[in-house]
Amino acid sequence: MLIAAACIITAAKSAGPVPSAGFVEVTGGVIGRVGTGPPSSGDGTGARHVVLDGYLLPGFVDLQVNGYFGVEFQSPEADSWAAVAGKLPSTGTTSFVPTLITAPVTSLVTALRAAGGFVPGLPAGGADPGQALHPSERVLIEQLLAFPGEVAGAAERRAAHRITTYALELAQGFTAFYRDCRVIGAESEALESLRICMCVATRRTIAASLDLLGVQAPQEM
Repeated sequence: MLIAAACIITAAKSAGPVPSAGFVEVTGGVIGRVGTGPPSSGDGTGARHVVLDGYLLPGFVDLQVNGYFGVEFQSPEADSWAAVAGKLPSTGTTSFVPTLITAPVTSLVTALRAAGGFVPGLPAGGADPGQALHPSERVLIEQLLAFPGEVAGAAERRAAHRITTYALELAQGFTAFYRDCRVIGAESEALESLRICMCVATRRTIAASLDLLGVQAPQEM
């Protein structure tokens, strides 16, 4: 499918006016190519759409969505979460990180465990649902999801050392992920967005762990 527009904005540098005419070629639900100027007859296959009014530009990535369209992510219901994921692209947001508001640790653990069972099946705004995660990527995601449980366990057993161990292992997991997985310039824009979100989530989780231990996180190394 090929989508053309009189006004297109991309990350590429242009010697001409911005915005200018351009097009996006979509293959198998994934953006394969972006071009400037009017498309030629040989560009793209399948259906063609022309945007006569408005702009064609990359989708937004929202790193904190507590809910939308009357849905609160605090209640882990698969159909409700899927409805939000399906409607958000209409607002210009094509990738997002579902987040939970501050609540008792036990309720957060329950919600996260329930959500973990259906999140992989949510509509992926532009991502390739068939793309397998790298083993280091999967390990890091599992470590991030384990944080509420580690906090609850440390509190129940009065074992603060568990947070110390968790923070160290999370840092090691991130090091392996960053070594094995390209973040900026990943294979696709959707994958790049996912990995940027993982970096941000890791930074916040390590900072939260150190804060629980009474340690101030360094701003730079």
